[in-house]
Amino acid sequence: MSLDQNALGSIARQLLTDKDGRIASLDRATWAQNIISYEHHEIHAGSHFNICDYDVGLGSGVEIEFIVTTPDTTKLAHLTFSIFSSTGARVDIYEGASGITGGNAVIPRNNNRSSTNTSVMTVVKDPSAITSDGTFAAGYLAGAGRTAGFANRENEYVLKQNETYLLRITTTASSNNVSWCFEWYEHTDKV
Repeated sequence: MSLDQNALGSIARQLLTDKDGRIASLDRATWAQNIISYEHHEIHAGSHFNICDYDVGLGSGVEIEFIVTTPDTTKLAHLTFSIFSSTGARVDIYEGASGITGGNAVIPRNNNRSSTNTSVMTVVKDPSAITSDGTFAAGYLAGAGRTAGFANRENEYVLKQNETYLLRITTTASSNNVSWCFEWYEHTDKV
């Protein structure tokens, strides 16, 4: 649809621009505004990270644990995750874990592979000891019985600053193949 010249002259129009004067655009075929999600923006900005991996042939009751510690800053992590299990797994999240010793440091990967930004969080996998799990925050099931399945949290958790989280995956059956992907962006509120 196009407007005639008389109508164009009588309509108040404004341009949406950024601070450098670049004009927001519309798709010519549909007139839909060209946008990306905020999370997608954080990937482009080099502020989006992940810990994604897998383990195969696990026995029943095997635990895969991650200790995630947030810094005492206003830059907060916005976390989502997905867990796959071929024969069944439980996913538990605890806030305020303490008495952590040992484990292997994990370096979060930046989802913008051209960025040199590093995560403000520290991550340890499979600590040798945890004195207290902390407060139970959430639980999920991934797969069970005869079918494989996912536990997926698409709505983000905004992690508290200066806090220690325990992310635990526990297999519930033998011969289990498990994969995990914890993803987050780090953002300081613009208030």
